[in-house]
Amino acid sequence: MLPRRMPRPQALSFLSTSILISAVRFIGRGAAFAAALVASRHLSTANFGIYAYVITFLTAINLVGGLGLEQTALVALGRARGSGNAFVLDQVLSWIRWRAVFVLPIASLIFAVPIHAVLGSSLSLILVVLTGICLTAILLSASVLRGIDFPLGSTIVQEAGRGPVFLLGALLLFSAHELLRVWMATLLTSAIVALIAITAAILAARRSRSALHSHVPIANERNTALSFRSQLRFLLVLIATNAYLWACPVILKQSAPVKEVGFFNIAMQYPALISFLSTSMEMIYVPKITAFWHAGRLGDMRPLLRTGSRLTILGSLPITAILVIFGRPLLEIYGHGYSQVLNAMLIIAAAQIISVACGPCGYLVLLTGRENLNLAVMAGSAVCGIICLAALAPIYGYMAAAGGFLVATAMSNIIFAAYCLKRMNINPTVGAAFST
Repeated sequence: MLPRRMPRPQALSFLSTSILISAVRFIGRGAAFAAALVASRHLSTANFGIYAYVITFLTAINLVGGLGLEQTALVALGRARGSGNAFVLDQVLSWIRWRAVFVLPIASLIFAVPIHAVLGSSLSLILVVLTGICLTAILLSASVLRGIDFPLGSTIVQEAGRGPVFLLGALLLFSAHELLRVWMATLLTSAIVALIAITAAILAARRSRSALHSHVPIANERNTALSFRSQLRFLLVLIATNAYLWACPVILKQSAPVKEVGFFNIAMQYPALISFLSTSMEMIYVPKITAFWHAGRLGDMRPLLRTGSRLTILGSLPITAILVIFGRPLLEIYGHGYSQVLNAMLIIAAAQIISVACGPCGYLVLLTGRENLNLAVMAGSAVCGIICLAALAPIYGYMAAAGGFLVATAMSNIIFAAYCLKRMNINPTVGAAFST
């Protein structure tokens, strides 16, 4: 059963978990920063553009490689936990396991098409595709952990599949400036992390199962019969959500020199810290949104949102000020010539500020049975951003990419926040920090 109110000990638990998740993500983000730093200082601008191009797609696989299975699993596991029946949980886990076997290689093979042209060899392509499969396994394991309400474990698993994997690959550039060795090391590291992630998910699932009170089959239990259609809806949402970041390197590469991809990659690095604490807390929100909604008590999320909004304000304002004041010297850390992306970085920072101000509004819409609305808004926003990018990229390069990102991010978040306030009667924005 879910608690009807958020007592002080639970609020403190929320705070401590948020801080721990932020610390884990900070380490992961630091590793990603270090990977980009090592690569930018040991590769020419052209080769770094190739590196950033491939890493962009590997990062996308790490986010959506499950083709909607990760979100479907999240909702299904939330329902299974709400039923209190171990048999239902077993059915859902079995469905996820068999579906994963089918899904794992698909995203990597799809992404192999746009990256083949820049890799230069079949061996490099094979290494990158296998790395993508490992990253998908990590993603699905993290989704299982999040679905059974292990947000900290889920974050550790998912972050390990990002920055640390890319950093260990980039470190080989100290000994030889060859991208092939980078892809070899990245594959080996991702395979090790995938094995650990799968083991952690299995152990956590067993622990969650033992805590449930019943092991008896339930007649007509909908949790045990997930349709491909539900996964398809989530897949379409994920494609729409990430469409801009997927299209961006392709359009930049076609419209301008490949080094523009590298410049945009650098401009994206620091602004991500603005939404750092906010996205860390979303790791906690997500399983609770599903559970509260299916219990018919979504309004009980308000204390969590209020606490989260206050933490978000405290965390994002100092980082924003640092980027505005010290942006140029921070960019120069990446090497000579990268300080020129300062204006692009500030545009991207503005997009992150809007995202933070709107809170977890997108998740509230997505995980409360409004997948079609989420899809329409995300697709429309992405298309507007892509149109902006395509029209301006031949002239402005990475600056056009930053502008398109601002358009796509601002549109989706503002629409979702307005919908939550007016139609769902719940305030996910930073304004919740001042409510009583």
